[in-house]
Amino acid sequence: MPTMDNPLHLPGTLGLSWLESAGASTWRWEPPVVSPRVVDAAEGGLRFVEPVGAAMISAWAAHRAAAGIQFAVAANVRTPHGYAAGVLSRLAGHVATAVPGRPVVPAQVVHSEAEFGTIGAAVERLTGSDENTAQAMIQCVEDLIRNVFHHAKTPHGAHWAASIDARQRLVRIGVADCGQGIAADIRASFVGGSELDDAAAVTVALEPRVSGSEDPGRNMGVGLHVVRQLSLAGHGRFWLLTRRVRVLSSTDQPETFAPRVETVEGDWQGTAVAVTLQLDAMPAVGEVLRRLRDEIEGRGPHHRSLQFFRRLGAADAARTILAIAPDTGVMAYDRERALRVGREDVTLLLARGPVALTWDTTKVATQAFAYALLYPAVQAYGLTAFERLQFIGCSPQVTTVLRMVASVLLTDHDMRETPVRGGPA
Repeated sequence: MPTMDNPLHLPGTLGLSWLESAGASTWRWEPPVVSPRVVDAAEGGLRFVEPVGAAMISAWAAHRAAAGIQFAVAANVRTPHGYAAGVLSRLAGHVATAVPGRPVVPAQVVHSEAEFGTIGAAVERLTGSDENTAQAMIQCVEDLIRNVFHHAKTPHGAHWAASIDARQRLVRIGVADCGQGIAADIRASFVGGSELDDAAAVTVALEPRVSGSEDPGRNMGVGLHVVRQLSLAGHGRFWLLTRRVRVLSSTDQPETFAPRVETVEGDWQGTAVAVTLQLDAMPAVGEVLRRLRDEIEGRGPHHRSLQFFRRLGAADAARTILAIAPDTGVMAYDRERALRVGREDVTLLLARGPVALTWDTTKVATQAFAYALLYPAVQAYGLTAFERLQFIGCSPQVTTVLRMVASVLLTDHDMRETPVRGGPA
């Protein structure tokens, strides 16, 4: 653990395994009594720096420098890896330039969208002629940095770094800030957010069309959603740390495909996001983005069967009314409750005729909640389920989530029902 004379002690391998343990809790945010501070590394020196680690050090150093703290860097940090990752430059208050031919974009800082050209230039130097990889990386970095500008409320900018591991065929991206954190932003700015604890606030922030931005005309609240979906489409990993809440979503294990949100011991001052993408599984980014836009905006063949009404009077009169209540405030997120309601209420009522699901008191729903609610009906009635369901009084966010979930459910059902070419009917 650090002392007053040594507030930042880095391991030799600065990777997510360290950050996922107690690593971030060793970074002091309160001004120390003595300056300069010493930054050192484990015995053997700094041998590897994950891009998100470099971005976090960059944000930490900017925050500390603003408090008038000077840094003395130990020799075991001044290794080739420390130089290449931009750690030494950022501790000195400078920005290192990406070198053509090197598989690393060292820690950078961006203060406004007017500087986004520097992101594209650095990524293109890193990826060379691989335009698809460059497009995926630029999309992720720009979306995450926009989140910093809209939500973090930090004067120290957004910090990012990236690398390509040719041996593991892996792209790594990291973006960090030393701002207020996601939970504080959602509680202060989002309708109903004041009633959410840290984990619930971060959970809702991962959903599409949820934003604490003061400029909703420019911020649709889809940045984290798009980045996570790109990481999954690229058979990769999405990791987020904001204050005491950590999020993991990946294709490694089925239980983490949906984001796993948990409280941890550390307390990172701000938000840090790490994304990995498999080079050999890199998706056609334009196609993924088009699909996501279609889902969010309600385009596509499956959406024609969805029936949305603003109020009960406009819906089919010959139907049963079932209110979908929130779990906390205006938010519905309890998957087990949704599955129970879907099985015991929605599916059974559909046997009698049309069912109107009213959402007047629920303004935000997670995709996991909506999926669990509607899955039993599709399982029982197939493609006809949505011909019998009516959705009443949905907020824009709930409407988006229902469209996305319906698309997934009906697409999955189509795939199960379609005979395999050359196989049995």
